[in-house]
Amino acid sequence: MKYQFKSLFAEDINDYINLRCQLGSEEDTFARRLHSFDKFCVGNYPTEKTVTQEIAESWCSLKPNEIKTTLQLRTNILRGFLKYLISIGKNAYVIPEGFIGRGKPFVPYLYTDTELRRFFEAADKLPPHPLSPYREHGQTPICVAPLLG
Repeated sequence: MKYQFKSLFAEDINDYINLRCQLGSEEDTFARRLHSFDKFCVGNYPTEKTVTQEIAESWCSLKPNEIKTTLQLRTNILRGFLKYLISIGKNAYVIPEGFIGRGKPFVPYLYTDTELRRFFEAADKLPPHPLSPYREHGQTPICVAPLLG
């Protein structure tokens, strides 16, 4: 494992990451965030054997220069770990779902017919370029064309 965990939660963190990997998750997705949580616990709560509400909520507060989406990911990963602790019979405070709030819903931009026409007209006028010799023709290189069918 790439990360070394040193808090009193280290063994449980390793077991949780191994479980997630066995279920098909990428190790680094969880390990990086939980390593940061582990360091937080070592630095702020070195003798605590239970993830309390204070620890969880302190960890799940917006850091300087952090965007809300990153905080939501970090919180969700910790929430999963805390639910795991409870599932193996340990005490832990589980952060309520929606604790951070919801992100902004994605609203797609739909191009008008005029915008699409202007886009393709501009693409058709692209000049030759040495790094992309087929760009101005709107073609793919001959070696790739058979793969595209």
